[in-house]
Amino acid sequence: MSKRDPEAFPFTTPEGSDARMFIQWKGTDVCMDFYCECGAHVHGDGYGAYNVECGACGAFYEMGTQVIAKKVDQPDGVCLYLEDDEPDNTPPETVTFARGQEGTVIAALGDKKLVWTEGERP
Repeated sequence: MSKRDPEAFPFTTPEGSDARMFIQWKGTDVCMDFYCECGAHVHGDGYGAYNVECGACGAFYEMGTQVIAKKVDQPDGVCLYLEDDEPDNTPPETVTFARGQEGTVIAALGDKKLVWTEGERP
């Protein structure tokens, strides 16, 4: 049994999404293009976008917890590995360097891989 309660957050499947999901904002950086209902196209790069304010009309928007997730055969950019906490979890890919040091692949883009090795922090 999973340690997490599957209904602890409002998991939903937004129209057009292939997955049920929830995003918990944790103060992360965001680069956002936003089309306000006033007609303005505004842009922002910042940290902690829990709420945003339109620079044209001053309207405030609470950022939601839903995005559309479309299933694809292969990602076309950096891919975050979402680890399953179930006991039958398939581990992420590991690599061995020329000097014998092993590492765990934590992100990949095409044939490029970001690898975490013991002693480093991802």
